[in-house]
Amino acid sequence: ELYRITKEGGVLVWVVADHVRDGEESGSSFRQALALQEVGFRLHQTLVMESVDFRFIHQLRYPGYLQYAFVLSKGRPKCVNVIQDMPRSSGTPKGSWVTDPDGRKRKIRTKKVQPTPFVRRGRVWRYGGRSTKDQYALDHPAVMPEKMARDFIVSYSQPGDLVFDPMCGSGTTCKMAVMTGRHYLGMEVCEPYYDIACRRVAEAKGQPCGTADTTDTIALVDGRKH
Repeated sequence: ELYRITKEGGVLVWVVADHVRDGEESGSSFRQALALQEVGFRLHQTLVMESVDFRFIHQLRYPGYLQYAFVLSKGRPKCVNVIQDMPRSSGTPKGSWVTDPDGRKRKIRTKKVQPTPFVRRGRVWRYGGRSTKDQYALDHPAVMPEKMARDFIVSYSQPGDLVFDPMCGSGTTCKMAVMTGRHYLGMEVCEPYYDIACRRVAEAKGQPCGTADTTDTIALVDGRKH
């Protein structure tokens, strides 16, 4: 269904983590990516989401928590805005050889550092701290970091585009669509989470909760609220 409703050139970001059961990782993340390819999506890129402050205490595994983000597209992606936020220093690194105007070579013993533009980030994105300042949203057990949702939205859409989250949970994706000037459509089956999502979006818009909106929608998928 996601492939059917995605427009040509549209992008699907599928974020998933493997769980450990009976001492073995499930590997379900890779199976899901392959299944999405089988229905027609192109696997544009695989990114790694790392939580830098996650406390992992298993004695037989390296610490840390990560998720895979599979960036899939229907045909060639129409929009890719690569984020450039990694600082880069310029100058000649210490220990490098340079050639003087007279042809003689000499070794640089110091490093001259000057401000330069940022460069594009790598394929491992790291997030730490609180997922959101909306304390009430933490009633949801797995709130996506707002920065993560924002980074995906600005990377693969333009202002005015529609961002769809079929499992919107606490409404992080919809909220960040509002904050970045996109339209949104969210769906949720759990009424308490639906209420949280509606409140977060209303506050992001500076509107009272329950305000009607003819452009953007969060739907409770049980026939009672739309």
